Parts: sequence; C-alpha cells; structure tokens
Amino acid sequence: MKKVLALFLCMMTCGAALFAQEQTNEAQANREQANANTGLRMSAGGGLILQPVFGSEKYKGSSSTVESSGFGAGLNVFFDAKYVEVNLGLIFANEKSSKDDKKGFDTSNLFFGILGKYPISLNEKISLFPFLGFDYRVTLGASYDGTKSDDASFIAEHFNALSLVFGAGADYDISEKLYLRGELGFGITFNTKNEDDNKDSYDSRFKGKLPIKLTVGYRL
Repeated sequence: MKKVLALFLCMMTCGAALFAQEQTNEAQANREQANANTGLRMSAGGGLILQPVFGSEKYKGSSSTVESSGFGAGLNVFFDAKYVEVNLGLIFANEKSSKDDKKGFDTSNLFFGILGKYPISLNEKISLFPFLGFDYRVTLGASYDGTKSDDASFIAEHFNALSLVFGAGADYDISEKLYLRGELGFGITFNTKNEDDNKDSYDSRFKGKLPIKLTVGYRL
C-alpha cells in the first residue's frame, strides 16, 4: 500500500511539474506571438560611451575665433522598444579652450536621452537604424585646473545643457536573445543658462559632440 501511495504521489508531482512547465512555455509563446503581432521587440542593455566634444565662439569686437575641444568617457544603459531608445549614462569629461594654457574643466555628468529610430534588417543577424532625438546633461561636479567648485548653482548655470542628436547604429545578433549594438551620433549642444544670458556678447557660437556607444543588449 505504501509503495502504491508513493508511486501515486510521485506521478502527481511529475504531472504538476510538467503542467507548470507547459503553462510557462505557453505564456512565453503568447508573449512572443504578441510581440510579433505588434511588431515590438523590447530589450535592454548597457556598455561604454565615448564622446569627443568641440566648439567655437567669436566675441563681438574681436577678429579671432576661440576653439575648444575635449573628450569624455563613461557608462551607458538603454531600454529599447524597437522604434524608441531611452538612455541613461554617466560621463567623465575634460574640455579646454585654445586660449587657455591650463588643464581646463573636468566634469562628471549624468545624461538622459530619448531617440526615435527606424530599424532596417539587412539579414538574419544584422540590422541598421538611423536615429534622431535629444539628450540632457546634468553636471554633478566640476573643477577648473584641478580646483573643484562647490557652488551647485554655478555648475548648473554653466554646464547643464540640452542637445539635439542624430546618427545611425547597427545591431549584430549573437543569439536569439543577445546582441551587440554600436551607435555613432552627431550632437548639437544648445546654450547653457549662463551662455544664453550672455548671448549678446557673441557674434557666433557653436558646440558639438560625437557620441559613440558600444553596448550589449538582451531581448526581454
């Protein structure tokens, strides 16, 4: 009797496990079918961001143009819903002007971005996508020639800025779920609050950047 009971319990346990696995597989299949029907492919990932920056400005009454250049690097994470990519990142950067013989400004920055994109499949593994969107830089800390500034309002007025970003990217599928993503963009950075307050001092002014993202993505 005990052997029969034990066999019965074993069969019930196995049956329940198989039923649960079947339900899980069915739910996963339903999600994948729903994604296929709507055309949505949700994914998330992260990696590196490299960002050369450059600019020029010409003050009123001056015959010369002041050039600036710099470089930043950090980490970037993203969430992707096929036609939309949302980014959050941390970048450490240095920038100096051509008229300055000192080390320039060192900054640590958070940035938030949203891009609209249109994926184009080349084959089973590779797809390309042009993109267009905006990102916003929030500077957490800044120092000039090694001297740190503790004035948060000064930092916000001189560094926080919105940028228009456009470019192209490519995805390479490693597996059904995992893929590599590379992006190259061109950004036009709008005036900070301080620059906007003093815009009448300039004849011309331009600030740009080249964000390069190298990331790994996972389809949810």
